Amino acid sequence: MKRISALVTAMLLLLLLSVPTAVSAQEDRTTYSFAEYADSVKLIGRTDVNDTGIVPHTTASGIAFYSDCSGNIDLTIKGSKTLFDAQYFIVYVDGVIHKRIELDHRIKGRTVIETLTVAEDLEPGLHRIEILRETEEINAQCEFLNITLNGTMTPLADAPMLIEFVGDSITTGYGAYPFSYADKGDPVDHPSRQAGTKSYAYLTARELGMDIQVCCTSGYGAQVGWNGDGVNMQDMYEYTAFHHNRQAEWSFARTADIVVINLGTNDNGARKNKGVSEAKVLEGMKNLTQIVKTRNPDAKIVWATGMMGITFKKGITEMVEELGGAEAGYYFCILPTGMSGGAGHPDEAQHAAAAETLVGFLKTNVLPEDYTEQYATAEEMESLLKWAAFVPNADDALARTELTAFVASEAEVSGTMTTVYASLKQQVMQTAVIAGAVLIGIAVVLTVFIVVHKRNARPQDAKETPDTLPEQADKTEEKGE
Repeated sequence: MKRISALVTAMLLLLLLSVPTAVSAQEDRTTYSFAEYADSVKLIGRTDVNDTGIVPHTTASGIAFYSDCSGNIDLTIKGSKTLFDAQYFIVYVDGVIHKRIELDHRIKGRTVIETLTVAEDLEPGLHRIEILRETEEINAQCEFLNITLNGTMTPLADAPMLIEFVGDSITTGYGAYPFSYADKGDPVDHPSRQAGTKSYAYLTARELGMDIQVCCTSGYGAQVGWNGDGVNMQDMYEYTAFHHNRQAEWSFARTADIVVINLGTNDNGARKNKGVSEAKVLEGMKNLTQIVKTRNPDAKIVWATGMMGITFKKGITEMVEELGGAEAGYYFCILPTGMSGGAGHPDEAQHAAAAETLVGFLKTNVLPEDYTEQYATAEEMESLLKWAAFVPNADDALARTELTAFVASEAEVSGTMTTVYASLKQQVMQTAVIAGAVLIGIAVVLTVFIVVHKRNARPQDAKETPDTLPEQADKTEEKGE
């Protein structure tokens, strides 16, 4: 029996060693420098590339990619403090918020380089990863230097439409996190209370399945704001990141299909203190609209107001009509008011309500009637990506057809997304091979056990017969005497 146990143990160990484990996967991780691999990810928002990495400048900017991976993903970030001592990022995995991470400058100095775990304990399979800035550019700058994971990266393709938001602290998501979420002792305007991906802007883009681009700064207006530098959005709009490097103009390589301008709150409050007339503010609003239109010639432009009170309603209405109204691609939308968040700004629920109103307005007034039929909705896209993230049911012909069509359409745009389907197919095949190996291994172990048991049983039966013969012989001899 000892020989049987040893043989079975050896077979099981051999079988286990033949199956990949999470530990070996973690050991096989690769670090990709974004100085070389920036084209392996999609750049979101006003994000650019320099000689050392990827720089997401503004709210809700960052990177997105597919990866057939498992375990943890680590991101090395360089951060430079300006106004505040921390900045925040949100990580989506397969369309769901995975975690919020902090780059802390409080103790470590004005400039820090830190490696942060952005995703943990991922199941083996195809995943969609998005890493986005939660905080605005004026607070602090950052740069993604490299990323470490046990797989390769493939960039997401562009969504069918790009929507841009131009705004102030409302659009940054300022105050969307309640005070209880922030560290005790932080001021009310601390970036820990900003949530760019909880803002009405990000929620609108995600609901419509559009790419997003944001140009916004707290305290600034279309013409005048609470800032003391004499700058307004007319000065800032054409630059990549005005407060970081006002000499670098944004490329506008991809122009927006829709631009939503949500300004006027700061203009309305600050103009009275600074002696600026309402007519001057409206003149600035019109000039900003023309700048936006020049940079995005085919865009529909939507002015919005109301989230912290309706301002300049009459003046904006007349401006939109003067520019030609809906026939010329100019609109005006009133959003619901709500100021229950930090420092009298909208909270998370109020941002969601504003997004719902704006989505409805865009679908009714701006987007083509067949928009939701032409392009997948956010829910459909998320469902499809979740399905693709795990080993699919081979009998699910509909899902397989949808994935094939989705990947094909992505490949037409990016030229590289076919690797996603190939990777998924390889994963399914590897899983089948492993499952087959396990079943064969179990069968082999059971067969060996049965054979060895039978062989060991036969000699014992054979030994019993010779052992009794002498006794029988002695008895026979005794009878003979």
